[in-house]
Amino acid sequence: EDLPQDLRTVWHQSVTLHNLQPGRRRRIDLLLQQDQGEEPAASGYVSTIPEALPRIPDQPYVVLLGSCFAWYQDQAGLVRLNVKNLPDPYKPDLKILCGDQVYLDNPAIEAPVRTCASLATRLFQKYAETWFQGDQRCGFGAFLSDSCTYFMADDHEFWNNHPNWSPLLTLKKWPLPFINQWNDQTWIRYGEDLYAAFQSSGKGSPQQFSLGSIDFFLLDTRFSRQKGSANFTDTQQLTQVTGW
Repeated sequence: EDLPQDLRTVWHQSVTLHNLQPGRRRRIDLLLQQDQGEEPAASGYVSTIPEALPRIPDQPYVVLLGSCFAWYQDQAGLVRLNVKNLPDPYKPDLKILCGDQVYLDNPAIEAPVRTCASLATRLFQKYAETWFQGDQRCGFGAFLSDSCTYFMADDHEFWNNHPNWSPLLTLKKWPLPFINQWNDQTWIRYGEDLYAAFQSSGKGSPQQFSLGSIDFFLLDTRFSRQKGSANFTDTQQLTQVTGW
């Protein structure tokens, strides 16, 4: 609610699709309802998980594991082309991006902000710069549209070494703390809301799926992490993963 009205330009919605056949690739189109009819706004390709692992000579099922994407280190927007130009047997059917898809605390040299609206604006813009980096052919958004993605958060979805103190976070504040309208909890709330809008509405819930005889358990170690170094997740999630 602290984001200025003129920046409330991203709408997000979760839609569950039922009765899909396993092991099939489909194109998904987003259509906007206009006065003159439906208008295509975005498209992407998704592949449902097969019931069994493929066998030679069939094409393998490829899972890409990645993290730490800083859009400003890829000014040319080559992230999608690097994957698209892989030989066909190595192109991913599914992606697991396990954190630091954004760097909300960088760069360290940017001017501090005082108001909650200014902080909300800056963090939103960093997501927008990442998701709309490059163009529709080669940037990060195009990379995401090629296949399904599981998202997980790491510290830079908030700040370096979150939830512990960070000098980078201190540099974001005005020299006199009492004139700041925001605090660390404000930053955390904005980070959680943006993660839910852009990455996963689960906001740190464990994610599980099976690929034939291989089981995957994606454990969040950021949303439930406590200050210090003792507890990287909560008791409930730890019980789930040990039971798994």
